[in-house]
Amino acid sequence: MMTLSKHRQRGVALITALLVVSLATIAAAAVASAGFQALSRTQLLLDSERAWWYAQGMESWAVSILAREGAETEIDHLGEVWARQVPPLPVEGGALQGAIEDAQGRFNLNNFATTEEARLTRVTGQFLRLLECADAGDSFRARELINAIVDWIDADDQQLFPGGGEDLLYLGKVPPYRTGQQLFAGASELAAVEGVSEEMMRALRPHVVALPEVTPININTATPTVLCALSENPDYRSRIEGFVERRAAEPMENVQAAFSETGLIPAGVEEIETADLTVKSGYFLTEAEAFIGNGSAVLYSLVSRPNQGVPIVLRRSTARP
Repeated sequence: MMTLSKHRQRGVALITALLVVSLATIAAAAVASAGFQALSRTQLLLDSERAWWYAQGMESWAVSILAREGAETEIDHLGEVWARQVPPLPVEGGALQGAIEDAQGRFNLNNFATTEEARLTRVTGQFLRLLECADAGDSFRARELINAIVDWIDADDQQLFPGGGEDLLYLGKVPPYRTGQQLFAGASELAAVEGVSEEMMRALRPHVVALPEVTPININTATPTVLCALSENPDYRSRIEGFVERRAAEPMENVQAAFSETGLIPAGVEEIETADLTVKSGYFLTEAEAFIGNGSAVLYSLVSRPNQGVPIVLRRSTARP
């Protein structure tokens, strides 16, 4: 009996020892795994921080290019250095890529804030045609949408009809919010306006921008869709494709050239005014992307370039404008 009891005790001791070893192994593995995860998180944070600094460096580089070209040229066009596509640039541990775009090649949503009635009529027509040219939604409700946009940016609480909406309309939504009652801070803000769908935003996004003042459209850099929105005149629209091909080599030297027989705009197109067009831009969009190790950063910036002085960054975002 004593021999059997000793065997049992030895068996229990062996099982206990195995259990202790197993627990120690599991604990050691857990500690090692936690340590590895902590190191990985630390490395990711370091890579992301480096990527962010690289992206900011690219922004500064873009601003310097805009400053130099602004001082050297009288017009802005797609043949300039800032408009060229640069292949990804290798750096230690990763790569960089970026682009500069003329913001005045897009339709400025804040042009609806003009105090000139005649210009507001033209801006309204441009936006109606932009919806059509961009295949951005129901033209039947387009005028209602315009009233909603005007109500969003005006400072009063008087609702426009049809389709307008002041705070009362938006406070009834879930979650509730108020109208901007000021200029659009960014083009993405348009998504908050009554009547704007995700599909509409997706179609309009490459062609709209929100600038801090009323601005003309640069005919040397405008997208074909924005050019299409200037008029529905069939003679004018038939010239757009050829003009887009030609302007890369022969950009317009002045706005008046667009109205000549060899230019873009034929005689008799009353809805296009010289005041709505330009060949010199003051606002640009920059995009900077950095990929370092396992980290990445993307930075979108709106740059103001005055006629005199140094360009300044007005706003930055990690979301595409």
